Amino acid sequence: MHFMALEVEYQQYLFLPEGSQVLPLDPPSPSSICEPPFRMNLLHDLESLWWGAIWILFYHTDADSPAENLDAQLRYFNQAFPRAIAQGSRQNFFTKFPQFLAAYGTLSATYRSKCAAVLRLGVVLRKFYEKVEKSFPLLLIDDNLLQDVHKEVLDAYSDALTQLNDSNIRLQPLHELQETKRNLDDSPTHRAAKKVRRAK
Repeated sequence: MHFMALEVEYQQYLFLPEGSQVLPLDPPSPSSICEPPFRMNLLHDLESLWWGAIWILFYHTDADSPAENLDAQLRYFNQAFPRAIAQGSRQNFFTKFPQFLAAYGTLSATYRSKCAAVLRLGVVLRKFYEKVEKSFPLLLIDDNLLQDVHKEVLDAYSDALTQLNDSNIRLQPLHELQETKRNLDDSPTHRAAKKVRRAK
């Protein structure tokens, strides 16, 4: 469920040009306006891979240079992976670029800079969804488009893997760092220091 493509989850096309509908030939009435049945295509499989990469990025941080605000990163993680189907927060995470950029900004700086290709891949996938669904109601992926999809997606993943392999990033789950931080914050020394600061 976490890695399901949004259109598969909703069983409808989400990137159709505005006002796209099909009029049945017989009988033509406003109540009979309908869309073709939903069908999966290769973009849905590629989007599933993207969600897998996003899960890795947002569930972890760089152990040696963690995110400044682990709670903010975890909030975005929960929006992207809400543990229930058809949640608007998950759709917004993929379709609304400013929201995704804000989420991306919560990752640790060293880690974020190595994963820009994953950000780019989300943009690429949205672009191809729009291209394919522009041909509504046919929704065909011709050979040229297929080659373009293959090249851009392969380039983005290759770039991401190269960046991460060339770095010394050690992935650590967010919750482990949060537990460590909570234990440190609750230590007698830390509590005493907080009292002193409050007294000033």
